[in-house]
Order: sequence, then C-alpha cells, then structure tokens
Amino acid sequence: MKDKIAALEEKLMKVNLKLRKYNREGINPRKSRAKHLIEIGALLEIAEIAQEDKGMLLGYFLNLKNYNAEERKKMKIVGDILLNQRKEDREQRRKLIGEKEIQELLKLSKEKKIFETIVNDFKKKLLEELTIKEYRIILDKYSD
Repeated sequence: MKDKIAALEEKLMKVNLKLRKYNREGINPRKSRAKHLIEIGALLEIAEIAQEDKGMLLGYFLNLKNYNAEERKKMKIVGDILLNQRKEDREQRRKLIGEKEIQELLKLSKEKKIFETIVNDFKKKLLEELTIKEYRIILDKYSD
C-alpha cells in the first residue's frame, strides 16, 4: 500500500512539474493567443482607432495585404518610432530624481511647503523616491 502511495505521489510530482514547465515556457497556446490579442487591442488604442466600426477595421486590415514592401516598410518605421517614443516617455516617468533635483527641492522647501504635496499627493516619505514626473509636478505647482 505504501509503495502504491509513493508511486502515485511521484507520478503526481512529475505531472505537476510538466504543468509548471508548460505554463512557464509559454507553450500554452491559449495563453499565447490571449497575450497576442491584448497586444493588438493595445495597438488599436495607441492608434486611437479602437472605437471605430468593426467592419471598417476589418476592411482596413484586409486592404493591408495590398500594400507593397516599400509601403509596409514606411508604415513599420512610423510605428516603431511611436512605440520607441512611448517607451522612452514611460521610462522617463519612472526614472528617479538625482542629486541636482534633490538640492533644488531642498531649496524650494525652505520657502514652500512641498513636503505636504510629496506625502499627501505622491505617498512618498523621501525625496529620493520621487520620479522625474513627480519632480516636475512639484516645480510647476510651487515655482513662481
């Protein structure tokens, strides 16, 4: 009886290991399809055409096959430029402020109550935790 239980437990471990590997490696076709559809939807939103008529969008996509290689290359360049710009903007918003910005905020804090904004609006306790975006908001709000 103990041998049967041990054998079944071992078999269960192997199945669980395969399942984890299957999910981790992205082999799961449903997961891959869902990811792809989400990416396509995001691209429609970026292009600000997500609310267009479905028939019109499908017609546009079907017409896309008629573009020659040169036209497709131009469209790809335009799209890549926009995607890279959005990526840079996102990274810039997440980037933390440096020593220079901290010094400027410390000078500003002597005249203005910027720490109320930092704590209440941004839920931060230290200047070092502020992002560049938050830093610019503070400057806009408190600069004369």
